[in-house]
Amino acid sequence: MDATAWIRKPGILIFACLVFAFSGSVVLAPEEAVAQSKSGNCQFTLNIPALNVFPLHRRLRGDEDMDGNSPRINVEALIHQPQLDERGKPADKLRLDLVVRIAEFKGDGTAFEERKSFWLIDKWIGGGKTRQIQDCLANIYKECVRIFAKDARSEAQLKAQCTRASEWRIKDTFEVKSRANNRKWTTYLKKRARLLKSAKCLSDATGKDTGKLGCKDITFRPRIKIDVNFGRDALAR
Repeated sequence: MDATAWIRKPGILIFACLVFAFSGSVVLAPEEAVAQSKSGNCQFTLNIPALNVFPLHRRLRGDEDMDGNSPRINVEALIHQPQLDERGKPADKLRLDLVVRIAEFKGDGTAFEERKSFWLIDKWIGGGKTRQIQDCLANIYKECVRIFAKDARSEAQLKAQCTRASEWRIKDTFEVKSRANNRKWTTYLKKRARLLKSAKCLSDATGKDTGKLGCKDITFRPRIKIDVNFGRDALAR
């Protein structure tokens, strides 16, 4: 669980969280209405183009050769609001982080990894723009403060808890096992596309594999619906 806020009432410890990934989301009571952006809308549709994480430069363990040992391919996608942007200033938009790991299923456990980040841009967003999403992200913090201010032990505690609780994010993972001695680019489809849909990967090559492996054409489910409101971080179908 990535974000948790504990608020203490007399005799009660309230657990307030944004349930990240796809296990569900916190549903607020009707009187705790969700915040909205200045435009009045915090629901958006994402159309993310195919992206590449290639080649994998970082060797995590083992030697430099997969040696045909049926590598496991793991692709992770995280859409979130980081604290800082690429200039070290407070971030004002969402970022997509992709991580690809390819590791031997047996042998000496050779494993490679690469991470790439992509800032969400206006043309990927339906129903609004990055600026409107930022308004919604700012309102998540304000909504947390409004709901829990009267029960917080101190202003510093409230600020820290709501800062963490307002780190809106959604995450998906895609893992497949390649065939033994498969040295061809192979497209893998996720059975149930929620965020990630498919990836075309090379998981083994001739000789040393450093800088040769990776995934191209990582695709995403079209028209991904997101609700950038407090407690509404589950993906909609």
